[in-house]
Amino acid sequence: MDIQRELEELKRREALAWHLAYNFIPAQPPELLDYCMEAIDACNEGDPTRAINLPGGVSVTAGELVDDLRLNDLVRG
Repeated sequence: MDIQRELEELKRREALAWHLAYNFIPAQPPELLDYCMEAIDACNEGDPTRAINLPGGVSVTAGELVDDLRLNDLVRG
């Protein structure tokens, strides 16, 4: 991965972490960050029905997680 791509990925992770911490009452746990990234990537790849397996045996679709956590602004097109 080149430096530009690494910087973009870091910015995206920081923006998402901020969103989870400050746009919800109570704040969403930071442990959701990787699951959110996976859901956003799935939606960007045109696969919103991809299963995202959360802790505790809970499974949701990528689209559901994006909608539930208001991540639509991070999904392209």
